[in-house]
Amino acid sequence: MSKKLIALLISLHSVFSFGQSFSLHLTTDSVVRGFPGYALEITGVITNLTTHPIDLDAIRTLNPTMSGWQTTFCLDVCYNPNIDSAQVTIAAGDTQGLIFSFYSNPQKPDSGHAQLKIKNHANPSELTILNFYAVTDSAYTGIKKDESAVPLVSVYPNPLVRHGTIDLKNYRRNHPGAAVVFTLFDLSGKGVKTIDCAGADSFLLSRDELAAGTYIYRLTDRGKEIDDGKIVISNESIQK
Repeated sequence: MSKKLIALLISLHSVFSFGQSFSLHLTTDSVVRGFPGYALEITGVITNLTTHPIDLDAIRTLNPTMSGWQTTFCLDVCYNPNIDSAQVTIAAGDTQGLIFSFYSNPQKPDSGHAQLKIKNHANPSELTILNFYAVTDSAYTGIKKDESAVPLVSVYPNPLVRHGTIDLKNYRRNHPGAAVVFTLFDLSGKGVKTIDCAGADSFLLSRDELAAGTYIYRLTDRGKEIDDGKIVISNESIQK
């Protein structure tokens, strides 16, 4: 049986939940695929279903055993690969984004399995068990980025506090007539900001009313995706 078929079958049983104080919704598939050496991400949203704050424990209980692979996860902050557990407080009725990342071996195709448990600190019987899978393949049909080349799009500073710059000069050098559109998504997959870049070589991204946290951006040229990535918005240095 092929790796892709095995991964597909396993993904049908990727999330197990017990209890009802919180819910967890994956905004991407639990199986991610890409080229060897890529950072492969799975995202989700945790919702506090109660009328009071809850403390949740995140525990990585299974890590890939293949040589050259690592994983990490982000809640309110992103943790180092050597950190296996963390705690986050979610206000009543509020949500918290989740990112789980596989860092794959650039030398060879492989597949990896990791497991993350999210449980109510005050009532450990209320928990969600998440099984994540990553498959790398040199023949992956996505658009491969040359990590050693000058990036087509630059985002700085990142994290940003009030404003950031999206620099398109390297892309426009070979695509002078590009019609680039920038879209920013929160971790639930909801679009929170869209900017038509028209003929600009760079543009200012203003934070405006956006809350601190991690966001996903996507840049398209006439509907074709040219770049995507993460932008972190921070409250650091903001003065009243």
